[in-house]
Amino acid sequence: MTIIAMIALIGFSSIVFSNYSFFQDTTASLEEIQQVDLVLVQMANDLQVGLVDVNRLFEAAMVEDDKDTLEEALLLAKQQRQMLDQLDELKPSLRIQAGDLLAAFEDYVESTRRYTSDVIDDLYRSDEMYVAVAPTIAKRQAYENLLRRFSSDINASFEATMDSIRGEAEVVTQEQFVFGAMLVALVLGAYIWLFMVVNSAMTDVIEVSGEISDGNLDVDIGEANSTEVKKLFAALTIMRDRLKQQNNDAETRSRRQEQLTHLNEALRGELTLNQVLDAMLTSLAGMLNSL
Repeated sequence: MTIIAMIALIGFSSIVFSNYSFFQDTTASLEEIQQVDLVLVQMANDLQVGLVDVNRLFEAAMVEDDKDTLEEALLLAKQQRQMLDQLDELKPSLRIQAGDLLAAFEDYVESTRRYTSDVIDDLYRSDEMYVAVAPTIAKRQAYENLLRRFSSDINASFEATMDSIRGEAEVVTQEQFVFGAMLVALVLGAYIWLFMVVNSAMTDVIEVSGEISDGNLDVDIGEANSTEVKKLFAALTIMRDRLKQQNNDAETRSRRQEQLTHLNEALRGELTLNQVLDAMLTSLAGMLNSL
């Protein structure tokens, strides 16, 4: 019973420790996702939306010849720049990619600002505007491509992290199921073995007790494997030996009583002198033999 209890305790402790370690690791991963990955995904989306808004304001400033709208576009671009500066702070491994994004964004904003200011100041003829805007469009496309690649990488990293957590959860679940099934089988097997041992021992005890109750005091008690059954068999052995001793003592007292009775009859004159002497000698010999 002690071994079975120890096995069950060790197995249960292992499962609890495994669950605790898994939940600790999962909690840390989820906290990192919440504080870093989800924020990066949201920032990537905001940067894409912000690029559209900045470009729309630049175009509106050119169409309306409005420098206030241009200032509004530059203010929004400044907010986008601040967001780009936060990327490597959230995740240091993005420092190079964030630097490329920031450099491309600076080139795009500066080129578009100059072009928009020149358009507002009416420095281009109609045929010159399309030629002058080409570098600005190229720089915008370059930044947009980098931003899309960055957003794709962030989303892929987020999905990979979630897949890793799900995979670890499945592995831990399978391991715990297998380990739990083995533990249950081991404990159940131990209980079955214990039941068989106890049942066999009780059968032997009943048979031995029956033999003793029938007067067979020379019955073989046998041996046992477990400590508890050994104690039971030892108790039966002691009981058998005491019964044998009591039986021997009873037989001895019976012989002595018979010899004394025979001697008393001789002393009452019912026997001849030779018979009396023979009876006395026989009685003394019997008493000496019984000592």
